[in-house]
Amino acid sequence: MNLPSPVTITPPPIPQANGQPKTYPPFTLTSLDMTIMDSSAQRTCVARFARFQKPLLLWHGDAYDEAGDYTQADAEARALELLGEDIQASLQDLFLVNRRLSSQ
Repeated sequence: MNLPSPVTITPPPIPQANGQPKTYPPFTLTSLDMTIMDSSAQRTCVARFARFQKPLLLWHGDAYDEAGDYTQADAEARALELLGEDIQASLQDLFLVNRRLSSQ
C-alpha cells in the first residue's frame, strides 16, 4: 500500500535482559506491507502492517456488514482514511509501548 508522502518512524526503545533500553534508528516509509485479516464470525476486519505490533481495525459489526465484499483497494483506502492526516502519529500509535520503560 503506497503512502501519499514519506513518513519517518521512530521505534520505541525495547528493554533488554539487563534492563537497559535498546534503541533503534528511525526509518522512512513510502509504502506499507499490509496484511488483511477478516473474520465473518466476529464481523471484524483488521489490517496488520509489517514492523508494527498493533492491528488497525478497519470494520466491525454493522460497518463490516456494510463493507460487504470489499476489495484490496477498498481496504487500503479505509486504512488510509483511519490513519488520517497525521499518518506518522497514527503509525507510531501502532507500536506496543513497554510499560517498564514508559514508567521510568
